[in-house]
Amino acid sequence: MEHSAIRMNDNVIARRMGGSAVLVHLATNRIYELNATGTRVWELLEGGHSSTEISAQLSAEFTVSETEARDSYNKLISDLLKEGLVSREAT
Repeated sequence: MEHSAIRMNDNVIARRMGGSAVLVHLATNRIYELNATGTRVWELLEGGHSSTEISAQLSAEFTVSETEARDSYNKLISDLLKEGLVSREAT
């Protein structure tokens, strides 16, 4: 995944609410809720971090192995791509 960057859809608004985040896709009026892990991934993506950096950060913050963190990241990105909340850009 390092050969592509994840870009947020400009039609998505994100708001943190306690330990989670709510995403609103303005083009579809669909609402999504991210758990604490998903919220942290979203924040790190907004900060321009790579998948490797995000996995390492998740591993440290949530006390899981880097493999578990990477798997969680990949699953979330797959779901976000499927829903059109993010897109991949070649780097």
